[in-house]
Amino acid sequence: MDIEKSLYIREFKLFLYREKIIGEYTRNLLSSINSWKKELDFETLKQFLEKRAIHDFISSAFDWTETKEGFNFWADKHSKWFNRFYQIQDAKRNLHRTTSN
Repeated sequence: MDIEKSLYIREFKLFLYREKIIGEYTRNLLSSINSWKKELDFETLKQFLEKRAIHDFISSAFDWTETKEGFNFWADKHSKWFNRFYQIQDAKRNLHRTTSN
């Protein structure tokens, strides 16, 4: 895995904690992948995320309509993560512009 994706995975974990949804996310993810595990460790989470597009870490994890939180809850969280992803992209572009001049 490249270093950039690794940094996004770390940022996504922080996002889950800041939004206070790490439990909900991992519970729904475990349910959707029919894991025999009782809890989702960070290595398993990392392996799952490595196979996904960065901006789709929430949208590709599980069916939102099948969760206790519901579609609107996860749509809101996806939107927040999507915005955070593009904030990071913009910061990277701005940094590149300032360091290349």
